[in-house]
Amino acid sequence: TKSVTESELTKMMIGREVLLGGSERLDTKKETEVFLAKDVKLSRDGRKLLNGVNITVKSGEIVGIAGVDGNGQSEFIEVISGSEKKYDGEVIINNKNIKSMSIREMKENSMGFIPEDRQQEGLVLDFPVNYNLVLGKHYLPPFAKAYFLNFEEINKFSEKNVKDFDIRVPSIDAPASTLSGGNQQKVILARETADDPKFVIAAQPTRGLDVGAIEYVHNFLVESRNNNQGILLISFELDELLSLCDRIYVMHKGEIAGHQNKEDFDLDTIGKMMLGLKGGLDG
Repeated sequence: TKSVTESELTKMMIGREVLLGGSERLDTKKETEVFLAKDVKLSRDGRKLLNGVNITVKSGEIVGIAGVDGNGQSEFIEVISGSEKKYDGEVIINNKNIKSMSIREMKENSMGFIPEDRQQEGLVLDFPVNYNLVLGKHYLPPFAKAYFLNFEEINKFSEKNVKDFDIRVPSIDAPASTLSGGNQQKVILARETADDPKFVIAAQPTRGLDVGAIEYVHNFLVESRNNNQGILLISFELDELLSLCDRIYVMHKGEIAGHQNKEDFDLDTIGKMMLGLKGGLDG
């Protein structure tokens, strides 16, 4: 029997060629630092979970965090997204220290957050799509007037994003639970980037998605980068990081084992850093 390549199998499954790795990458200036983690440390029950993490992200680049699951990535996401405050060190987003910021204040600081678990953290599944598209900004004009929701504006915003993001849904009144994983993720992408934030945290953004939805997310991330947004991409998929990122940091046992720039990406070296083996180089 004739062997079938991965790309041929994908084409047979969804009826067209799929190109992973994102859209064409444009040259960007990378002038403005939009994210800085400086000597971030976190302990729980006497265990060091993060130990002196230093990471920077500039506008117009995708910076990845690679590593085997369970090496501090989830805890780092908790810190930089604002849900964990008992850390030492500094986290600066768009020139503001987030330590004393509420989640609401962080959202208003030109930041988007695509969480690890879209169903538990990113959506209220029983709520309709239009509500989910404005979560976190529902109290702001034009979506609110005094203490009342402005459904006309909410629905106008929702219809536009359903069209722009090609969200496949029978109605904006349908519960988010009725959407496929890919369409649920599109709702989160639309909501978290509607205001063109300067900095976006993308935590496992393609986890559990089919190949067509993965292609969409990859293209979206690269286009956001091309539009001069800074993106921090946390993923356990090394191929994804290698194809999308301008720089990659490797996290091992809560520490940064090293980092490499795109022109220096070396699978063997990154793999060694992920496993904590000697031979990993700082690029």
